[in-house]
Amino acid sequence: MAKGTILAEIERKSQDLIRVYNPLNEDYVITWDKSSPAGAKLFRVKAKKEEVLIRWIAKKYIQEMAQKLITSNADEAVKKENERRIKAGIAKMDTHTEQVAFETPLLRIDDLRYKEILALLYVGIEREYGIDVEAEAEPETPLEPGKTAFDVALEEVEKKKALELAKPKEPALKKPEPKVEVKQKKYKCDFPGCDFSTDASIALQGHKRTHRKNLEDKVKEINK
Repeated sequence: MAKGTILAEIERKSQDLIRVYNPLNEDYVITWDKSSPAGAKLFRVKAKKEEVLIRWIAKKYIQEMAQKLITSNADEAVKKENERRIKAGIAKMDTHTEQVAFETPLLRIDDLRYKEILALLYVGIEREYGIDVEAEAEPETPLEPGKTAFDVALEEVEKKKALELAKPKEPALKKPEPKVEVKQKKYKCDFPGCDFSTDASIALQGHKRTHRKNLEDKVKEINK
């Protein structure tokens, strides 16, 4: 694929509309372009609700919220440890030595747990910019240099949640009148052990929400 074509596709995808989810009990506000003379732009994702954002805002939200969930779990563990120490008549952890040693392992989660968090926050593509109809996925192209671990992990989550489109069969002609038989597109759930499939993409999104509680429970178990 030519460099110009790749750049054009990157630009197109940046305008996609992405549906995200806020698992917290409080609203979260994404701040964009703080240095703008016109002032920062704010995007709110309400507590326990889904919101549709343009891709580059959605990506910023997912990255920030994933880090917030990981940090919050570590903070809660520190709080419980200090409370335990106080009850036992021991001084709280020193913030510069003991606490750093205690919380550092809690802030380092494995790739599987990280992708589970991203899967919780990323619901799916609401609308692809510049595409009038749903198209079959193109063959995977090499990753461009400079991508972060977050970029790679989010792309993998996106691919797993992408709708799997079945290729239509070749038209079958039946004499005397020609008749075209086209295989109905199927949308399949990508969660392990789930064999759910449907003819409607919106039905698939609704079904995937039934997996959300399990994902949220897994996130709560991080660092325990």
